[in-house]
Amino acid sequence: MTQQNDASEPFYVPEALWQQMLAHVLSCLPEEACGLVGSAQSASAGPAPQGVAAAVILPIENELHSPVRFKMAPAEQIKAFYWFDEHQLELAAIFHSHPLGPDHPSPTDLAEFAYPGVLMLIISPLYPASTPVKTAEDVAGWQVRAFRIDGGMATGLTAREVSLVRVPESQRGQS
Repeated sequence: MTQQNDASEPFYVPEALWQQMLAHVLSCLPEEACGLVGSAQSASAGPAPQGVAAAVILPIENELHSPVRFKMAPAEQIKAFYWFDEHQLELAAIFHSHPLGPDHPSPTDLAEFAYPGVLMLIISPLYPASTPVKTAEDVAGWQVRAFRIDGGMATGLTAREVSLVRVPESQRGQS
């Protein structure tokens, strides 16, 4: 049910899906937003021969309603997994926002990560304002970074950045 992606292979996100993720992030401010990213079961289904391409974004409610933590609403998460199965998609990534930073996985993110082989996408402000981020106008822009979480509970988890490529709509579906 999870899509393996080598750390050297890029993760492709079509512009429309990036915009959908960003809209969810903005609608949840000042709280962290979260959700799942599905991809086709074949890694070659993306816009390039190597790497994995996002095929769908499924926003999930952050049941903690916190600006610094997230926990996906369990019923929505299970429903999303069934939807992936019905549509022959695999879980490729979990996304969440860090409206207050940082632009990488926090120690809590690493401690609570439970999906080996799945990327973690962090959406954060490009230039955080000096005041807390409460609305879209509080920042100059947003970025998304992808991470592969390695290691185990006994050795500790580490995050390695994976190349994330935003695919313009004009290139979607091209090889």
